[in-house]
Amino acid sequence: MKGAGMQLEVLAALVVDDLVVAELYCRNAGCPVREVTIRIKDYNNQITEHTKPLQCPVCESHLAVHWAMTFAEHEIWKEREAVMSVNLQRYRRDHDVGDGPLPMSAMVDRTLPR
Repeated sequence: MKGAGMQLEVLAALVVDDLVVAELYCRNAGCPVREVTIRIKDYNNQITEHTKPLQCPVCESHLAVHWAMTFAEHEIWKEREAVMSVNLQRYRRDHDVGDGPLPMSAMVDRTLPR
């Protein structure tokens, strides 16, 4: 079967777009590798021909998928994460809370200062 070794999450993202970003993790508890990020450009559907499971670059155990998304979705996600990080830093500075808990309103604020 085509793509039998490729994880379904990655294949599902490739159905939407030829450019995909995926984060995988090594299941081997004794391996020092925790996360592996791959960026795929599959203009010729070569990755769907890949029948072997993705392997850890260190221990060669099979990798499991944390998530997979199109490159465009990943860019949007990165921008949201960056905005949230800035806003949380601003909230901590402006409200002098140090490392204490933050309100959800500060976490979901998507605006940037002008």
